[in-house]
Amino acid sequence: MRFLGAILISVVILIAGCVSKALPPVVVNIPDRAIDYQSEVKPLLDKRCVVCHSCYNSPCQLKLSSFEGTDRGATKKAIYNAERLKSMDPTRLFIDAASTDEWREKGFVSVTDSTVSGNANDSIMIQLLSHKMKNPRSEGAYRPEADDLTCSEDREELGSYLEKHPNRGMPFGFPPLQQEEFELIAGWLVQGAKGPDSDQQKMLETPLPDDAKAIEQWENLLNQDEAKHAMTARYLYEHLFLAHIKFGTSTNEFYELVRSKTAPGGPIDLVATVRPYDDPGVDRIYYRFRKIHSTIVVKTHMVVSFDDTMMQRVKELFLEPEWLQSPHQVGYDPKISANPFVAFEQIPPRSRYQFLLDHAHYMIMTFIHGPVCKGQIALNVIDDHFWVMFIDPDHDLSVSYPGFLKLHSDKLRMPIEDGSNVRLFSALTDEHRKAEVEFYRTRQDYYAALNYAGLGYDAIWKGNVASDAPLLTIYRHFDSASVHKGTLGNLPKTLWVVDYPLLERIYYALVAGFDIYGNAGHQLAIRLYMDGLRVEGESYFLDFMPPDSRRQMMQSWYLGIDLEDIHFDPSPLPAKVTFVTDDPKREFVEHIINNHLNPVTGISFDRINYLRGGGAYPDLPETYSSRDDYLRAFRSLSQPGTPFAAIVNDHNANIAYLRIRLKNGADIAGSMVLNRWHDNVAFLLKEDARLDSSKDSIDFIPALIGSYPNYFFDVSEEELPDFLDLLANFDKGQDDVNRLNKYGINRADDRFWETYDWFQARLFIDEPVNGGLFDLNRYYYTAK
Repeated sequence: MRFLGAILISVVILIAGCVSKALPPVVVNIPDRAIDYQSEVKPLLDKRCVVCHSCYNSPCQLKLSSFEGTDRGATKKAIYNAERLKSMDPTRLFIDAASTDEWREKGFVSVTDSTVSGNANDSIMIQLLSHKMKNPRSEGAYRPEADDLTCSEDREELGSYLEKHPNRGMPFGFPPLQQEEFELIAGWLVQGAKGPDSDQQKMLETPLPDDAKAIEQWENLLNQDEAKHAMTARYLYEHLFLAHIKFGTSTNEFYELVRSKTAPGGPIDLVATVRPYDDPGVDRIYYRFRKIHSTIVVKTHMVVSFDDTMMQRVKELFLEPEWLQSPHQVGYDPKISANPFVAFEQIPPRSRYQFLLDHAHYMIMTFIHGPVCKGQIALNVIDDHFWVMFIDPDHDLSVSYPGFLKLHSDKLRMPIEDGSNVRLFSALTDEHRKAEVEFYRTRQDYYAALNYAGLGYDAIWKGNVASDAPLLTIYRHFDSASVHKGTLGNLPKTLWVVDYPLLERIYYALVAGFDIYGNAGHQLAIRLYMDGLRVEGESYFLDFMPPDSRRQMMQSWYLGIDLEDIHFDPSPLPAKVTFVTDDPKREFVEHIINNHLNPVTGISFDRINYLRGGGAYPDLPETYSSRDDYLRAFRSLSQPGTPFAAIVNDHNANIAYLRIRLKNGADIAGSMVLNRWHDNVAFLLKEDARLDSSKDSIDFIPALIGSYPNYFFDVSEEELPDFLDLLANFDKGQDDVNRLNKYGINRADDRFWETYDWFQARLFIDEPVNGGLFDLNRYYYTAK
């Protein structure tokens, strides 16, 4: 509704009772003008609400990153449920329902609708916000992904929840909105919580002219009737359905590749299937590009460039080469489509593998950022820090001899072929894990038979002008993870070398075929299958090591484990590299970086955290007079066992952002990444029993990495020496805790939002294309 003139009116915001007595009404002055969602409300929701409500792990599935998500509302149904015996119907925004009524039928309730009329609103949203305004203090523990949030469906249920938890208004465990921010939201709700008008909605959904031209070119390429184009398009779609596509234009808009029942030129009629390779249920599908108008968040933002170079590369890899068979369409039989080695066997493996290598960062990131990797149970299958390299296509025998894949395709079947409902007993006795072990041993024997002299440095892929990066760093941050181009950190405990069959299976088992809505058996089967894939990657690195050191090295990665239990089978392959030191792992890696990768890609070692062979960690400087002194200090602090890393070992303390306020105003932003040492990662449960905090370390990264910051530190240039000394000598005594609190920003700190805003703005400056909103669901849980 529109209000008259400049009159400010007081509106009673009805809220739930507390201790059987209603709280005094919250009286606010709201604007007397029409409030615009797109230009006023959405930016506020983005910076204060979307930071927790944006993805699968959004509390109560309330996604506020678009008006469609806000209008859909919340539900009691939990996506992440490790005890689910039957798969649940998917509830993907923009996919599984097309209207508010359809979402209500699926159990979602409004958070903006009011049950009262006139100049008042008693919606769930206003109740939670106003309760926080009246109870601004946060105290105790706040774990939005684990706490009993009830996901109230009405005013009465919410009143009972707030009576039980009086300090849990919204924002959850953070400072309240500013008064003017609250009044803006209140006014919008009173005015009916309207979304974008028709012109604004059209603008949100319509590509800009330059992008529209690129879309026309790509949709023409992908939707030709000829079988070679059709199977190429299918391969691209199945691997890029999670990508945020950016065309080679000056716009900063992103798109997603979807399957549609309608041809280019008309509206998209989405084909909604659980997996990208599921039967679409129609005779003819079209590959279309749909504009993304939800707020971009880091944890799901995986950018792939669809520019002229990409189009030429697709033609070079898929359309120009002769295929292994006469090109033909392949159906969607569940067993066939779940096995890419069968579904796409007509496409040369070299083309498939080179495409994956061209997008190696994205491919690995899908498994790291995708829905499979939410939570500690999903992520304790990997170490906290490791590097990944790739076999060069010229040395990958599955590429050189495609018949090998065809002959052993049955061993390459994955548990994803069983769908989303798997009995727990079947998951524990899974035939696919047995086939996985058989393929691993067959592959090792095959390489030993055909590589009489072993694998040398040239067998490691060095990259090319079309590629992402030939070496990747992966960090696990307990219940999230991140992947980065190049080498970050010190020499990791473990390294992987990945070939085509392994990379394809990692992607299909953990991304394309994984159903976050699947039952516990499905999720367990995938988790256990990943154990074998990890062992393969580690084993293929060991193939480059001296034969007599392979078992010993693997044992050092799996302390307390009988290697037979993880089916490790050292390859009989000889070592082609002649090692001259007693540290072959380091010698191999340093040669690869310095002499193999650096000349082609410029990849070099981490200047702060990498300690070269024969080096020693320096002492903390006594005085700081140059840049080198500070670099020396950070390197000193990166050594394993640094007191702060060893003592501050809570599961909710894994990555912190550091702001250093310089005198010249050019503030520095960086990340402190805590690496937890694991004696092994071979078991699903009792992870704590396999940790050794005396070997924990901190990597100091001169960039903001990861999606879920656990803490913010704000330190001036003058205070930096004291802060570094605190990290080096931290003993958890009260004096040290007070010093830490001086620099750290607790979630209840009045400076919190100001600090968050600075880090968020800095990310967008540093990463204008790859940046997005951080997620605060895992900010350190204790408020004080």
